Amino acid sequence: EINIGDWSSDVCSSDLTALDAWNDRLTSRTWSLADSSAQEQRVVVVDIDEKSVQALGPWPWPRERVAQLLTTLDQQGVGLKVVDILFDGAQPQDAALRQALQQGAPSVIAQLFSLSPEPLVRTGTLSGALPAAEGAKACAQSATAAYGYLAPSSSLLGGASGPALGHITPVVDADGAVRRVPSLICFEGQAYPALAVSALAAATGTEARWVSQPGWLGSRKSIQLGDMQLPTNERGELLVSYQMPRHGFVSVSAVDVLTGKVPQGLLKNVWVLVGSTAMGAGDAVATPQGGAVG
Repeated sequence: EINIGDWSSDVCSSDLTALDAWNDRLTSRTWSLADSSAQEQRVVVVDIDEKSVQALGPWPWPRERVAQLLTTLDQQGVGLKVVDILFDGAQPQDAALRQALQQGAPSVIAQLFSLSPEPLVRTGTLSGALPAAEGAKACAQSATAAYGYLAPSSSLLGGASGPALGHITPVVDADGAVRRVPSLICFEGQAYPALAVSALAAATGTEARWVSQPGWLGSRKSIQLGDMQLPTNERGELLVSYQMPRHGFVSVSAVDVLTGKVPQGLLKNVWVLVGSTAMGAGDAVATPQGGAVG
């Protein structure tokens, strides 16, 4: 037995999925035509790369060393520390890392959600949810639902003075590429922002709000941060821009930061993104340009 209304909705949904796929291909083509000489000066990548692990030991590093890295970044005068690292489980050196996260420039660290019910994993302490009313509104209006999570230990979270948190959960397309990230993920009635959203909120001293406004083709959804709006698709997902070529981002090796070999003034007032591309770190994804990269 088929309800015509349900059937027509399924057809529309199928058509929209096909249109999304064509739009993805066109967007990827547009990115490939972008200015290959473009340079990003506001964000600097601090890379725990092969050079760093060869010099200082394999990843994951002791948390005291990560704390030293963050403290050194503060001494260099950075404006924001975005740490694309999931600190899973409590460790003896958590006190040192917690102190480094609480001091200096605002810090944002990662947590990860499972968008599949199997296997069911729930470890660590979730943090960083939107205020209850905002979260309930987002969860009622298509924020991506999650079933489990990997979050930092409570030993790294220090209440109001502790780091902000943002999720690093990608949407993997049928071709294996990552083009979108949920701006918010809904878990048990609360909405948790993406790492990029939490980073912008920490840098600007604002609070993320979920906004849904009527439009010609249905509601238009976005994330509001003060006067800034981050547009999303109808599912509340942020489009990941690959317009800037990889070599357009300034990247410095973590070991060079720790040993004082970074050019004077390079990190002054910039937002640093700390992560690892070293082999064995397991943090590589496929992009629309092809190939898996850190």
